[in-house]
Amino acid sequence: MTESKIIGLQNHNEDLNQLVCESLQSALLLILKNKEYSKISVTEICKKAGVSRTAFYNNFQTIDNLLERVVLEYNKTLIIDKIGSPFRETTNKEWYIKLFKCVKENAGFLLTLFNAGFQGKYLSIINDIVLHNKNIPATKKYLRIIWAGGVVNTVICWVEGGMKEEIEEIADFCSQNLSI
Repeated sequence: MTESKIIGLQNHNEDLNQLVCESLQSALLLILKNKEYSKISVTEICKKAGVSRTAFYNNFQTIDNLLERVVLEYNKTLIIDKIGSPFRETTNKEWYIKLFKCVKENAGFLLTLFNAGFQGKYLSIINDIVLHNKNIPATKKYLRIIWAGGVVNTVICWVEGGMKEEIEEIADFCSQNLSI
């Protein structure tokens, strides 16, 4: 077999694996809309996703790992890639406006998570994201945790409350009261 064929097969396998992961993530979210998280099985997720249990376990150890991946992908793809990291010179009102626009556009996804009781899990995953650099000084570490808690709890309260406040209003509040 030529090297180009091997590379082609490797790329094909990576694409298939990505598709399997995306299918499992979508299946979990669909099931969560109608079923309590603690009653969801790997078999049920695999059936909904159209993949084997082996495919599941090749990518995830537990359903919790799958849920964590869903949240990480959401935050990376729909927030950080779109609006940029909040950890820079200034996290201003414009950044918060972009954040809350993203949140509003994806409120259905967040409501699914929150209605399933994952507010605490969501915050925990966000804390892991903001503390990914283990070498940051303690003072920055605690500032990031305070900031993340403030932002995540604001998002949770706003989404669960029906997003009644205007984006500009909630962004202005955050920019004035949450600094990193």
